[in-house]
Amino acid sequence: MSSGWRLGLAHSSDGTWEMLFSRPSRPFEPGGEYGVNLFANGRLIYRGIAEVLPSGLAFLSPELSETAVASLRRTARLVYATQRGSKTFQLRSAAEIIDALRDCVRRNS
Repeated sequence: MSSGWRLGLAHSSDGTWEMLFSRPSRPFEPGGEYGVNLFANGRLIYRGIAEVLPSGLAFLSPELSETAVASLRRTARLVYATQRGSKTFQLRSAAEIIDALRDCVRRNS
């Protein structure tokens, strides 16, 4: 990711999807919470809270809905927006990554 940002997506056997963000060069403030909106190709797909772990890793709460994940499969650009500004991620191969995560969970459940 550009500017040291990292984006993670996790899928569990109970069907939930979690999205995580990190900035190793400037970690988020541990224990912090802030409002987040995600836009896929300019369309709002998620509104929630980013909760920051002691490690400085931020995760979205509540989890992503299946509708939001379906939008990620079809998008090339994700915008992570807060009151402090926004960050744009270019999503190459999002569909393949999401499908691989689903297959992995199915095989190992």
